[in-house]
Amino acid sequence: MANKYNIDMFRTEEELWLRAVENPKGISFRPKDPGANFHSWAANWRLRMHKCRMADRQRNLTLYPPGHAKHGKSAFDSYIVRIDEETLCLRIEYRGDDLDSLIVEDNE
Repeated sequence: MANKYNIDMFRTEEELWLRAVENPKGISFRPKDPGANFHSWAANWRLRMHKCRMADRQRNLTLYPPGHAKHGKSAFDSYIVRIDEETLCLRIEYRGDDLDSLIVEDNE
């Protein structure tokens, strides 16, 4: 995998992720003046948060050896970034492990 994103490019985003991880209910954040461009702002920030998560995964590819639980994974993988139209903010919320919410069966 090419090193497309460097985590150093996403210091503010990483700080937001870390704050969300520390709070069981996650966090929300919004622009000081949402104005008419809230949707553009929210889409841009959601993309930045996802790119930060990708950079964290890439960093962990080099920090942890293959086979390690954190190799290629991010501590932020269990969270979602959601645009809240009602309150005009972005929310980072814990979604849990997807496998816990699925019934998985082998095909016969």
